[in-house]
Amino acid sequence: MPSLRFLLLLLLPITLVVGILNTNLVAVLTTTFHVSAFHFSLIESSMAIGVIIGAVWFGPYLMKRLKANTLLISGTAVIGIWMALILPLDWIREETGIGAIYIWCTLIGGFNALINVPLSTLFLQVTPPDFRGRGSSLLGLTSSSAQMIGILFGGWIAKETGVLYGTALSGLLLILVAIILPFGKGYKNLSNSDHSKKRKEAAAL
Repeated sequence: MPSLRFLLLLLLPITLVVGILNTNLVAVLTTTFHVSAFHFSLIESSMAIGVIIGAVWFGPYLMKRLKANTLLISGTAVIGIWMALILPLDWIREETGIGAIYIWCTLIGGFNALINVPLSTLFLQVTPPDFRGRGSSLLGLTSSSAQMIGILFGGWIAKETGVLYGTALSGLLLILVAIILPFGKGYKNLSNSDHSKKRKEAAAL
């Protein structure tokens, strides 16, 4: 199943970077941005609010206007760019205050929907009903394994480059993934699957 293989391939760098982000974000907030305990808890809450808004409104809204595979690749690039912007965020924070950190963290949470929503949609489209249980297990195994590796790699890259630059470099990795993968055969299969699904829905109507 080339389309499912492509989803698993795309999931590897994404969840790897998620592991790096989870490792470095606390260190960035506490040691680089020197966020107080009070603001740290509120920033974590703002990120959770972003996740909820993205999943309930932002992601589904874009799914109505873009193909799922296009949104998946675009979302990967957007999150990569937003992570790379943590470098100027350090300067912006010094100029404007802690509000910039709240905005960055809220949006990094909201942008998760740009990947999670189309990924779930594509998984249902490309996986036959009798294989979805095993396919879901493969998806979960791939995600968990890559995230664990990302946590370890995040600690190493933070030691070598610092947590701020480690986060930005991870974002650049996602941008590179978003540029390269659309040229693969799996992306074309996803595109064909997306068109086929919409044709079936239109015929049903």
